[in-house]
Amino acid sequence: MLQDLSNASLQVGLQMNRTKTQVMTNSKNRTVMVAVDGQTKHYVDEYIYLGQLVSFSNRQDKEIERRVENAWKSYWSMKELMKGSLPLSLKRKLVDMCILPILTYGAQT
Repeated sequence: MLQDLSNASLQVGLQMNRTKTQVMTNSKNRTVMVAVDGQTKHYVDEYIYLGQLVSFSNRQDKEIERRVENAWKSYWSMKELMKGSLPLSLKRKLVDMCILPILTYGAQT
């Protein structure tokens, strides 16, 4: 199916990004190798797609941990502003605009 997708994409001027293409299955049997345009694709257990973790096992805990970690990275990247002499109201706006969206992205779904 991936080869058919690649061929159909080429016909309309699109090209599959082979470095970002991943293969995932819910089957335990992974003996069949997947090849697209002569390149073998390896199976993965999880990957990030459109900013969200895609996985079959324990996805929610890993996703929450990943988001909290990314929010802290964003906070520490603004360390000088957050620990500096900015008024508390501006620091709160920074948290609301720059850190909170990272933490809650896709939370509705």
